[in-house]
Amino acid sequence: MSEEMTWARAREARRERTGCPPWRGFSAACIIVLCGVTARTALPVALVVGTLLSAVNFNQGAVIAGGGGTPAVWLRVSFNYAVPFVVSSMGFLGAGRLRPGNASPVRRGPSSSVKGHSDTRRDR
Repeated sequence: MSEEMTWARAREARRERTGCPPWRGFSAACIIVLCGVTARTALPVALVVGTLLSAVNFNQGAVIAGGGGTPAVWLRVSFNYAVPFVVSSMGFLGAGRLRPGNASPVRRGPSSSVKGHSDTRRDR
């Protein structure tokens, strides 16, 4: 008989698959991002989304292609790449976040807040 999958086991399996180290607190998350741990997943997303945004936002693509890129245009373009990188990094970091009071990076699923509901199916 196979072992039932609980929210905790599913979360741990996801963390192992992504390679995100356990962390707690804003400074630890910043260190993980600055050390490049999230770059493998966040850079491709930032490149694709940032390029698309730059091509369509405020006619930036035409301005840059025409050689008229002012510092203000380049600042907007840098944000077009930075925002998707940060959002993708936050998604990556979600797998390893340690909750206050927990030694494990595993969270309970969304249904665990329902009164009387267990995160396993053994009680059925």
